Amino acid sequence: MSNPSLFSCFILLFALACQTVAPPHPYGLIDPMQAKEVLEVADVTVIDVRTPKEVAAGKIDGATNYNIFDDDFNAKIEKLDTSGTYLVYCRRGSRSANAAKIMRSFGFTKVYDLEGGFENWISKE
Repeated sequence: MSNPSLFSCFILLFALACQTVAPPHPYGLIDPMQAKEVLEVADVTVIDVRTPKEVAAGKIDGATNYNIFDDDFNAKIEKLDTSGTYLVYCRRGSRSANAAKIMRSFGFTKVYDLEGGFENWISKE
């Protein structure tokens, strides 16, 4: 005869092992404070969709620049891992909203969009 408490422990451990860790915030539009939390706890690729001239004036540490106005923007995005987690931003939020929409159309599901863009980011530092 099996031990009921041992069986219960096995079921509990199995259930815990099957759980996925939820992101600290839902994917989509997030403010700078939420973005900073996400960057602290998750493996996130940061994508700056501004022009090189804008990037030269400052950027989020570790961000990669994919200028949304470049002819090969879509081709660069398509080369990324669709299962990865991304934070996209621009100067004020319009271009990053478009970039996030493009990424979702390519099958990306874990995309954060920085509300208010880089201007909002630096105003919260």
